[in-house]
Amino acid sequence: MIRVGLALLAGMALALLAVAASGEPGILTAEWLGWRLDTSAAAGAVLLGVLALLAVGFWRLAIWIGEAPHRAARQRQDARRRESYAALARGYLALASGDVEDARRMARRAAGAAEDAPILAGLLAAQSAELAQEDATARAAYEGLLAYPDAQGPARQGLARLSWQAGDRQGALEQARAGEVAGRGGGWAWRMQFDDRLEAGDWEGALALLAGPGAKRSLASDKAARARAALLTVRAMEAGAEAQARDAVKAVGLSPDFVPAAVLAARLEAAAGRPGRGEVLLLKAWKAAPHPALAVTYRDLRPGETPEERAGRYARMIARVPEHPESRALEVERALLIGDTNAIDRAVGSLDQTPDTARWLDLKARAAWANGRVAEARTFAARAAAAPPDASTGSETFDHDRAGWVRLITRWTDEAELAEAFSASPALPQPDAPVAAIPARPSDMEAPQRPWRAPDDPGDWDEGDPPPEPPAPAPPPRRAAPRKRTKR
Repeated sequence: MIRVGLALLAGMALALLAVAASGEPGILTAEWLGWRLDTSAAAGAVLLGVLALLAVGFWRLAIWIGEAPHRAARQRQDARRRESYAALARGYLALASGDVEDARRMARRAAGAAEDAPILAGLLAAQSAELAQEDATARAAYEGLLAYPDAQGPARQGLARLSWQAGDRQGALEQARAGEVAGRGGGWAWRMQFDDRLEAGDWEGALALLAGPGAKRSLASDKAARARAALLTVRAMEAGAEAQARDAVKAVGLSPDFVPAAVLAARLEAAAGRPGRGEVLLLKAWKAAPHPALAVTYRDLRPGETPEERAGRYARMIARVPEHPESRALEVERALLIGDTNAIDRAVGSLDQTPDTARWLDLKARAAWANGRVAEARTFAARAAAAPPDASTGSETFDHDRAGWVRLITRWTDEAELAEAFSASPALPQPDAPVAAIPARPSDMEAPQRPWRAPDDPGDWDEGDPPPEPPAPAPPPRRAAPRKRTKR
């Protein structure tokens, strides 16, 4: 409208200029229904321009009035679309916060955005239905998304997840493979197949998946190395002797801080007559991640050594990470071996910052008992019996069933943690055939060693009292003196 008016004004201006330039003002005569108009040509041009502007304005007004219903409907549609997009955003926020009811309500309100954003609206409807455990509705929504090529990934993932939860493993794996074929699978498709191989105990199949191209897209390099190390370890436990050693050493190289691999490799080396190599593997693993099972295996590599030799080997292990709590616990064990009361007290003093778990309290009880503080030892032992187990304490043999190994491999792969995968045990176990204790004082050679008693054992004497003296041996019976005989 504005452009038309400006064009008319420009035309009138040009006409006026042309008339003025000609020098002849001209006369304009017009008759209409008995009316006669006589005026100059310039005034007539201006009049025609004004009439044209009025005609154009009237026409635009008529068009605006005629389009009013359509314009109102379009405005209502735009308002609904804005509300739908707002509901779509609120629905995804509700999904993120786990608000099922709000997510379902927003999914219904976001139906108006289905024309412009059908994938987002359909995905919100499917995920909110799945969160509300309406599996049939969620499955129908996911299947509707399969019509859009860009939605193949989330739709296949949702269908696979529903099938997996319903126990249809085959259907879930088919959806994962279909997603990979379509190039929309992502990391979830590979991980679902990997988890299926783990739960089936197919370690070879899991290793094959790790070696495939999907692993590089689905797992970071450090996670892939941890998963491969764990799988090689569990496979080594089921293989022959030669394959066991090869796989175990390879697993240690991939993940030096994976305790089961280091323990298995060290024991295999010791069984083959190479305990020195086992010690090297354990020392490397201890430096990477100290663990009680490493100390137990390190101790058992040379069962026939003297306490002095064992204490010296413990010193080499402690020197790797002297400030670690496990190294401090091993220092207590070393002090107990050599029988130095001052060293025992210093080593136990370094454990003051450790939590009051069963293993640490039991270690303090043993140290107090070794130094002759019977009452303190029994106090620590009673507290250890009621204390929670230590989360870092692991099994010595790692003899888990398939489900245990699946949990271990999964947790180690994703989080590099072993804490919840092992059963907790109390203090560092003593060897089955303990070596003779080295006396710290000459009197120890004469006095018998006090036995370690369970926390509920009242003992042979009252708390704090000395043990009763052994009964004195009975004197030998005296023989009667012979009678002197006299001759008559």
